[in-house]
Amino acid sequence: MMTLSKLNPEHIIKSIYSSPFNQYKNDMGLVLDVSYITDNIIVCSYPVMKYPKMFYRNSLVDLVTYLDANHGRKNWKIYNLKTEMNDSDYTDNDFAMVLKSKRLTEKSQVIDALSSSFRSRKMLQDHCKVCGIKLLFQSTATEILKPAESVKSHLLRYGWLDHSPPPFLHLQKLIKDIRDNVFQGKVAVIHCKMGKGRSGTLVVAYLMTYLQLPRHEAQSLFLSTRFKSGISKGVTIVSQLRYLKYQEMFLRYEEQQRKLIIDSLSKMQFKILSIEFVNSIGQYSSELLNKANNTTISIKIQTHSKIKPTLIDLFSKQCSTNKGSLRSLTSKQITVPNIVVVCSDIRLSFGIRSKTSQFINNVSHLSSFSSCWLNLYWESVLQSRNLDLDSNYILPKNERFEFSVSWEELDGFKGTSGKGLKLFDAVSIRWTLV
Repeated sequence: MMTLSKLNPEHIIKSIYSSPFNQYKNDMGLVLDVSYITDNIIVCSYPVMKYPKMFYRNSLVDLVTYLDANHGRKNWKIYNLKTEMNDSDYTDNDFAMVLKSKRLTEKSQVIDALSSSFRSRKMLQDHCKVCGIKLLFQSTATEILKPAESVKSHLLRYGWLDHSPPPFLHLQKLIKDIRDNVFQGKVAVIHCKMGKGRSGTLVVAYLMTYLQLPRHEAQSLFLSTRFKSGISKGVTIVSQLRYLKYQEMFLRYEEQQRKLIIDSLSKMQFKILSIEFVNSIGQYSSELLNKANNTTISIKIQTHSKIKPTLIDLFSKQCSTNKGSLRSLTSKQITVPNIVVVCSDIRLSFGIRSKTSQFINNVSHLSSFSSCWLNLYWESVLQSRNLDLDSNYILPKNERFEFSVSWEELDGFKGTSGKGLKLFDAVSIRWTLV
């Protein structure tokens, strides 16, 4: 029987919004999207601190309250895999405020009323009253200028771009940190935006590495514990699945060999030689593009920035259709001049874009976006299968390697299969180890 507290609109909206997920039923009256993959691995959607998103997303206060009550303050750690930020996202100061809190006094209410966050705090306080939770804030604004040291032991922000796989070395560091905390008896609470693609990639890789589950079994476990039957297919983005296959390859080596691979990956450099297309810009696509005005076709090779959570262009080639320059992108092979990749993770990106209203009116015919993440090291190892397993992780210098992918195997817009106007049948990229 549903209690009166659960009949409030916020609980109803949250229940509907999180209905695709397998939620752990708690006895605290909290409506939380929390799924136990194992006893010590939890996946949830992104918790927030402000309305209106708190009407349908996890409340950070609710989540921390639940974790404290069910596991103990010292026995959990949150892994935030989301790098894109908006007004509803919680900051380290917000997190510190929830962790290290004091009851508001009349004096502190006056001080807080002068701050820009007073209204959101007041709404948060009202929300907690409805849910029967005592919300405690720090007494002065100056106390939360610097996040408490306890934040570091309870929160790790180590995410990557949405709809993408993590850099391979990035993934290994995350897996190890989770392992270290789980071995100490802690619970790892993992979230991205929805607790699906990025969270699923990390969890499946962890299950493969430390529970020694085969890749398909690890994927099935995540799917069955996170989602209700028939609702989702779990991790579906092609590039994320490709990186799980890299993890599978990595685990075939002995532990000492893995350490050597990790050490080598941080030092390796690759030189991109060329990109080659099969049937690029076919006749149908060419006719449409030649009729379009102010549209631009672009080809990019990108990698992760080490400074901030964004991409940097290693190579970019563009042509505007209204200049009659399509021929520059319809040649079979494009030579890439002197591009050295310091890290082994790259993204190939292909698209058509325009800012004109004509493009928007014809978006169903002319829009196109596709991309593909790959790790140059592991793709090189795949081509060295003829070597002995004990030594094929050591790549020969000056040997040329190649990766080919069909149009159908590329990632589409926001990780979907939808890519729009077909630009080619297949693409290959060639490189060598420097």
